[in-house]
Parts: sequence; structure tokens; C-alpha cells
Amino acid sequence: MAQHRPRKQSPPRDGRTHLAAGNVAQSRSKDGHKPKPFPETVQLERVNATTPKVLFAELDGAIRENSQLRACALTHRYGALGHPQRALLDLLIQYGTSEDGRLHAEKYYRTANEEFATTRAAFRWRQMVSLARVTASCYGFTVNDKRGQGTGHRAPGYKEAKRLLKVQRMMKNQSQINRRDFLQATGTAALAGTALPALAARKATSESLVKTLYDTFDAKQRKAVCFPWDYKNHNGLLRKHISNNWLITKPLIRSAFFTSDQQDLIRAIWEGLLNPNWVERFDQQLQHDMKGWGKRQAIAIFGKPGSGKFEFVQSGRHGTLRCDGDSADHVAFAGPIMYGDEGSSGYFEKAAHPDNIFWHQALEANKLHGMLDGSLRKQALVKEAPDEGEIAFRGPKGEFTGAPVANMARDQKEHLQKILRLLLEPFRQSDQDEAVAALKKNGGLDKCHLTFYQRDDLGRDGIWDNWRLEGPAFVWHWRGAPHVHVWVHVADTPKVELNSRNRSGLLRRKGDTGL
Repeated sequence: MAQHRPRKQSPPRDGRTHLAAGNVAQSRSKDGHKPKPFPETVQLERVNATTPKVLFAELDGAIRENSQLRACALTHRYGALGHPQRALLDLLIQYGTSEDGRLHAEKYYRTANEEFATTRAAFRWRQMVSLARVTASCYGFTVNDKRGQGTGHRAPGYKEAKRLLKVQRMMKNQSQINRRDFLQATGTAALAGTALPALAARKATSESLVKTLYDTFDAKQRKAVCFPWDYKNHNGLLRKHISNNWLITKPLIRSAFFTSDQQDLIRAIWEGLLNPNWVERFDQQLQHDMKGWGKRQAIAIFGKPGSGKFEFVQSGRHGTLRCDGDSADHVAFAGPIMYGDEGSSGYFEKAAHPDNIFWHQALEANKLHGMLDGSLRKQALVKEAPDEGEIAFRGPKGEFTGAPVANMARDQKEHLQKILRLLLEPFRQSDQDEAVAALKKNGGLDKCHLTFYQRDDLGRDGIWDNWRLEGPAFVWHWRGAPHVHVWVHVADTPKVELNSRNRSGLLRRKGDTGL
């Protein structure tokens, strides 16, 4: 977590400003040999705060005073106490987007954030310590190394954007957020000026940002990623298609096809579909599986946002999410979705699924299996799982496998409620609420069955990697081997068409029967 002082350069301020070139440089002691990492013990001993609120207040002061060493120590302490990275980033980016320094601070902010996600846990907070020091070194300077007047030195367009948005003052530090959040907060108006901290405005929804994004597309872009509502291709009715590994259109999000502003809007739409506390975890999953968000993901828009039915779809490996402004009747999540992760152990995961962000869901489900007794436990376990892409609804008269929830004891039902909350937790509250309402309309969990599958138990440890919670119009299929794939299909009626395709690779290593 330590941060090091770079070798002094010329002109004089370069020793501060060129930290972005390498976030771990070295400081030498008086003998010129022994490196001394920042923050040093004496600096850490001066930090007495422990709560995020007090630490942030002191860090804000250190940045405004250009106290680099103090900023390092406060950030080091914040990370050592286990506080969340996201809140710290939200504080630091306010300066990266408002100040006119030469460091391209917003770019370094992104670099440090991406490096944090890929660096081993023991060292990743060095990235945040470096970012805090760079932020403190930049505050109040112009690109010509001139000082501001005690309140920083604003980037071009900052005042103009405030005027256009009719905002008189910025929000308090703890409410200030980054560029993507600014787009979420301001929608179309954000494109009128440069990036800056969030202003006092109503937060935009993902649906309203889809309209903003659509309006920025030129003719070439619309031809490639925008389609009529009922457009069909080799995948059938395209807006209803779901798979575990697919690109809905050819242009990748993080490519030259989209401008940087458009990429930020797409990112803001995606983040808006998630529980804010899960964004960092999804970024971790995307690093595991695709080396980062947008690298192997694509989007499509169906219909015309703002003038009737429309739907936004983002697809890729281990992830399909949607939003529709309630244009798609009856379905939760705007249609079937899919999520997955292969953790840090690769395609054929180890039995403990190390660093898999979703594995805790399966562990809680297995706890419930252990709570079952007699005939219910016997009913719950079957030999073979259906194909993971088979998530069509069976309806109220369908034949279900597994243990009927209606026959479970009270404590078992309460534990299943906990599992349901964990399944829904990664997604935004409105989608959670819609899914619960749809489930209740079809009789709730009492009309569901819970099934565990014996085949492909990784490690042969009796912790069932594959399982399924299913009701008349509710399917949550959880495949944990060889790595995690989760298919979700929820509606308020079973009379909903499905267009799914399983594109999985090998299910097991050569010679392994899965039994």
C-alpha cells in the first residue's frame, strides 16, 4: 500500500506532476541507497481518524493544501481499515474533472482504477495512494504551472456548463461524483460542456440515458446498432435473444466506433442497471473474463427511444443486461438476462471457485440443502441438469423436478428468502422490485421447486455446483461447473416467448464423466 517518491526532474514541478508515468517510484534515504516508501511511519502516526467521513474531510483538506504526504497517509489508512474503494474514487475524481492541471488527471484516475482491479489484493491500494498523491500535487495549478486563487483552477468549459445547467454552486464534497455519474445526473445537458463534478440535478435513469445516447449517433452508427422493434436475424427476434457468449452487434464498446462521450454514456447506462455496491465487483468479473468492461461487449437499441417502444441490450461473454422503460410487457429485467464468472482459477474453476464474485449465492443454496431432511432432501437432488439454455416457463400445470418449497419448514422458507435476496442483490432496486412482484403474482416462492444436480460436482465435495430455482413463470438456473453461468427468466405470466441459445464450450476435462 506504500507509495514512493519519484526522482526529481526539471522543470521544478515535474517531480510532482509526472507521477502519472509510474505510480510506484522510489525515494532514497540520506545515504542514497535505501528506499523509503510513502507514507512513512511518522506520517501514518499523525492519522487518528478511522471513519470514512472524517478521513475524507481530512483528505479533502490535504488535497487543497497540496499536502502530498498527508494525502498518502490518509488514503493508506482508509484502505487498511477496509473501507470501500468506490467512495474514495468519487471524492478524488471531483478534482480530476474540475482542475486545469497538466496531468490529464481524469485519464490517470481511470488508469489507477483499472490497475486496482487487476493488482493482487496485497498491493492494489498502492494505486489509490498514488492517485491521492497525484491529486494533491495537481490541485490549483494550470497547465502552465500557475496557481489559482485558493479554490483551484477550473478547466475550460466548467463555468459554461454550470451556466447551461443553471447551477449556482457545487454539491458538498461527499456528493460529488465522476464523469459517468455526472452523465447519469444530467443526461443530455452533460454533452454541452466538459467533464466536471456532479451538480445539483435529478439523477437520470438508464432509460433516459439511452435516449441521450441514441440522439448522439450518426447515420453510420445507427445503421450498425439500431434496429426496428421486431427486427429478426439468424438468432430470431433479436431483442428477445439470450445466450451466455454472444455479441448482439459487431462494434465493440471500447473501440473507435464509439466516441469517448458515447462510451461514457454506455458505461453510465450499464452502471445504472446495477446495484451501486456491485459495480466494483462486476468490474472484477469483467477483468477475470474479458480483461475489462467494454473490451468484448456490444450494444443494440430496438425501436426509437423517446417516441414509443424501445429496448437497450448490452451483451458479451458472461453478461447480457437490458432496459426498456417498461416497453416489454410482463417481463422483469426487460427480458431474460445472463451473468457469469470464471474467477481467478480460469475456465475449469477449482472447487472453491476462488475470487468468483457470485459463488456465495451457491454456498447459501447449499446451506439450505443441508437444512432439508427426509424425503425433501431426496427430492431436491437429481442426477442430471437440463441444458442451461432451457429456461422457458412451464406454467402452473408444468412438471417440475426438485423439492417443493410449499413443503418446506418455516426456517427453510426463511433461508430461501435470503437466497432470493442474494440472487437479486446485484441489480438495481427497480428491477429487484419488478422481479419480486412478478413472482408474487404467480404464487410466490411457495409455487417454486428447488433442485440440485449431482453431476459435475467440482471436487466431489457434496457442495452442489449446479442448481435451479423454478416456478410457473420464474427460472433462476445456476450452473457452477466448469465455471459459473447463471440464466435468469422472470415474468408475471408464463405466456412469454423465449429465444435462447447455449453457446458453452467444454463442460468437463477429457476423461471426466462429471460423476
